[in-house]
Amino acid sequence: MSDETETCVVARGPLATRIVETVDQVEPELATFLRDSARRLDPAFPQSGQRGQGKRGQLTGDDGVKRLFTEVEELDSQGRGIRTVRTLNVGPEGGPHECAIWVTAVGLANDAKLTVRWDFITTAQEVRGLSAALFVQGLGTELCIAAFRELFDVPTS
Repeated sequence: MSDETETCVVARGPLATRIVETVDQVEPELATFLRDSARRLDPAFPQSGQRGQGKRGQLTGDDGVKRLFTEVEELDSQGRGIRTVRTLNVGPEGGPHECAIWVTAVGLANDAKLTVRWDFITTAQEVRGLSAALFVQGLGTELCIAAFRELFDVPTS
């Protein structure tokens, strides 16, 4: 049985707000962190998976903002692994565009939940981080929060 309360921790320090050339520099770091943290909630969580074909799409939010997204899963033969979703809020041509990467654990034991998100703005010149967030629920939550705080240099109080 998992802890029924989802906890969210937000980071706005140097690693969360860094500037990178491409989002592809950040996504593997988030996936590695997520897999390591998932094993704190579920020791049998797979370390790798088969990467699926992926999906692309577009939706319009309640706020009227058009969002483009891509989604890809890396799952083992039992359907457990990670799902990565990238979103881009379509704004004026040339940007800036608000974006996010969501990396979520799929198939955690005991109804545990785990997602890490990186929010960023992209322009023609750069990709600038805004914040990182951890959403976690389950036995082992404290260990996941401690690892997130250590990685993103988040104060404990």
